Amino acid sequence: MKCKVCAEDNEPGASRCKNCGSLLPTGGPVKGAINVGDRYLSVTIFHVGDIDVRAWHSLLLAVVVVAASVFLLAALMGGDERCQLFVQADPLVAGSVNPAPLPGGDGKYDRGQRVTLTAVKDALSKSHCSHWIGTDQGKINPAIVVCDQDRRVIAVFAA
Repeated sequence: MKCKVCAEDNEPGASRCKNCGSLLPTGGPVKGAINVGDRYLSVTIFHVGDIDVRAWHSLLLAVVVVAASVFLLAALMGGDERCQLFVQADPLVAGSVNPAPLPGGDGKYDRGQRVTLTAVKDALSKSHCSHWIGTDQGKINPAIVVCDQDRRVIAVFAA
């Protein structure tokens, strides 16, 4: 790798010039990470040009500080640590959806809480729960949903 200061050829992977001691470009990614509470922020900046390692580390530090500030602000103001789960049957006359456990007094669940949704056909209906919309459970009944955001889940009934 050629030094940008004295034009001396150096061994591949060297971080400093053997002639003048100046920093050599790294040519690889510079990474940084920060934990904010239970959230994790990772930043990777890829070396493109001929910038020395100190400049890359300064840039990385600036990016991490700005990103962490935005991340922390979002975490502090990011709202409700609870989410709402809307459940329904389609068609409505075919059956119902029973969540367990029931939501809190505010109609919401804690984020990360697992809720079991059971589709129950109406006693006079000849249909069954064919699949779910709003969850990745497919045809599984009961379905388990993790409350990670407000969401609507529909149990679709078919004959």
